Amino acid sequence: MTTQQTITYKVWIDIEEYNEETGQGVETDAPGGALAAFDTCEEAWAYAAHVTQLACGEIEQERICKAAPKLLSVLERAEFLMRRISEGDHHALENLGDAAEQARAAIADATAAGIRPKLPDHSTCFAFTHEPEKDPDRACVHVEGGYGIAIIRNPEGLIIDVYPNDWMEPIETLTVWNDDVAVAESDDDAA
Repeated sequence: MTTQQTITYKVWIDIEEYNEETGQGVETDAPGGALAAFDTCEEAWAYAAHVTQLACGEIEQERICKAAPKLLSVLERAEFLMRRISEGDHHALENLGDAAEQARAAIADATAAGIRPKLPDHSTCFAFTHEPEKDPDRACVHVEGGYGIAIIRNPEGLIIDVYPNDWMEPIETLTVWNDDVAVAESDDDAA
């Protein structure tokens, strides 16, 4: 006859109301059930430590710290090989395959660690606004560096006004009329 284990070790989240002045605290239950249950106290302790590290960002930071030196090493090697090749050392070409493999491995480690490439943020160069409920035939593009461009649609075509920031009147206006487009298309068809 086998006996069933009746004791488990559960990991919970508790909320503590803590008084900094007195150092006294009162624990209350957090919403929800136990995060996990284990057969041994050691397993529960290890799990609780792991959850704490995750919550504090320690594990992610550790993975980033391990990946960063590999990335730097690969970049330094790539720069060295590119410099040697640009100086005419054709023997450096023989090492490109190995360097590429190291780069792929370092990129995989960095990706697993949550490191993402910093891509140029073009959204800061151009900000688009369109309020179709308020003015369905008007859209604006604000250009980093001090310009606003209004694009206005009307039955005859498009009006494009360019404004320096904070100006009420456009500094330049471009018009594209439907009739002009039709003429240009017929000219293309004739040619």
